Amino acid sequence: MFYHIAKAIGWILFKIFWRMEIIGSENIPKKGPLIIASNHASYLDPLILGISMKRNVHFIAKKEVFNNVFGNFICRKLNAFPVDREKIIDMTALKTSIHIVQCGKVLGIFPEGRRSNNGKLQEFKLGIIKIAMKTGAPILPVGIIGSNRIYPRGKIFPTLFRHKIIVRYGSPKYLESKNNRDKDYQKESLDMISEQIKTLTSR
Repeated sequence: MFYHIAKAIGWILFKIFWRMEIIGSENIPKKGPLIIASNHASYLDPLILGISMKRNVHFIAKKEVFNNVFGNFICRKLNAFPVDREKIIDMTALKTSIHIVQCGKVLGIFPEGRRSNNGKLQEFKLGIIKIAMKTGAPILPVGIIGSNRIYPRGKIFPTLFRHKIIVRYGSPKYLESKNNRDKDYQKESLDMISEQIKTLTSR
């Protein structure tokens, strides 16, 4: 209930403040397991993805935001779960991610691992490919345009009304699970997703 109320309020606010436009929503599978991969340049990005999709999204979030009672409450209610970014592989977060996808739900990941300082796409981490190949779920590339202008790193409050948010959904990408030990195939798949998102974020 909390998730749906927050989503409805968020939709109204994002339409008013930033004239949010969604392109390619017909590419979003209506059911079944799904992994969303998006660029990340602002704290607004998880909210943008959650609001722009009809389906509920479960996000991986840095463990620091769960350290206080309020942050922990909000994140849990919005289907987020923690990851320790200092670890090369956080096995608890990885197992949780796989479980969510195997249950036929939507997992939201920012493959860059952290927000970009300048809005440009950073190097992707392989975790998203490993989850996709383990579960057989498609990866849906998404490009968010405008959030880095509205609420970039280091800014205390977001800019209102001046900029527009555009969300572009690409087509789902299926990976061959039989190649889950092929490191070259994993790297090629990661580069493909990166290029897709780069295209979706170009104006």
